Amino acid sequence: MTDLKEVAHLAGVSRATAARAFASPDVVRLETRERVFAAARALGFRPNRLGRQLRLQTTNLIGVVVPNLLNPVFAEQFQAMERAARARGYNLLLATTDYTAERESAVVEELLRQRVDGLVLTVTDAEYNRVLQDLISEDTPFVLAYHQTDNPDYSSVSVDNRAGMALATRYLIDAGHQRVAMVAGPAMQSDRARLRYEGYRERHGR
Repeated sequence: MTDLKEVAHLAGVSRATAARAFASPDVVRLETRERVFAAARALGFRPNRLGRQLRLQTTNLIGVVVPNLLNPVFAEQFQAMERAARARGYNLLLATTDYTAERESAVVEELLRQRVDGLVLTVTDAEYNRVLQDLISEDTPFVLAYHQTDNPDYSSVSVDNRAGMALATRYLIDAGHQRVAMVAGPAMQSDRARLRYEGYRERHGR
């Protein structure tokens, strides 16, 4: 496993300077700080993996990761979270992923470098997600938004996507409609979309 000493060596600075770049970046020259961060990225190093050794105090920051803000659901979610966080003395850092696993990994990495106290995430697929597995192994607190998961290690707030779509489809069928279509964009874009499609198929019978 890469340690801070290796990062310092690659960046051409002392271990103490590398540690300050992560713990107190404002006291390190910009050029030096960027060399340290570049070395850390090249080596796959993140200070959070040290079991919070460099986290001397809480930051009162919560990272929020959503696919995009074009969907009004996510925009409304963020506004509600911001009100709740502000009332408790917290601020939010927002990042979007465009429904890509690579972007999810990058934005979570950056939020952890900002030393957020925890994360609220809407990811592409919660069941097969390396980012979430890494967060669990590093004991980083997080909550999933909109995901239905059976993983006991994950905390989540969600609706039953499959049952909801099944109920909507059944309503139309009971109203006498026989040709019921589902319009939802790429069916495999997220685990939520797949569950909705399963609910539609379940009630539509095909």
